[in-house]
Amino acid sequence: ITRALREAPLCTPGGEPLEFDEVRVDGEALLHFRRSECIPCFDYKIGLPFRIRLNSGELVTGHMEVPDFTNSYGEVAENLEVRVPLVRDWHCSPATAQRMRIFLQIDVAALVRKALTA
Repeated sequence: ITRALREAPLCTPGGEPLEFDEVRVDGEALLHFRRSECIPCFDYKIGLPFRIRLNSGELVTGHMEVPDFTNSYGEVAENLEVRVPLVRDWHCSPATAQRMRIFLQIDVAALVRKALTA
């Protein structure tokens, strides 16, 4: 999971990379053996604290999360929920933080989904 997210091409419209400070994976996984077949099962919650160093000199920080990354109900859903509950405006203007939150919720969330379901 960590490698898939770090290798995903996550960038802003200006080309600045999205950096994850630490990918936190909470939950459990197990191997289920049925009819000589090994079936991996998992149920995770993923936390993604991030930072974006903009070319303008501003620093955008915040948190993304995937609350329910699981295959407990079959295959992992392609419409996997990716939330952006927090974008801080400590080191950038409030307008920049709001603009980046909208971008993260729409464009980056789709790329995170793609990286996790690949």
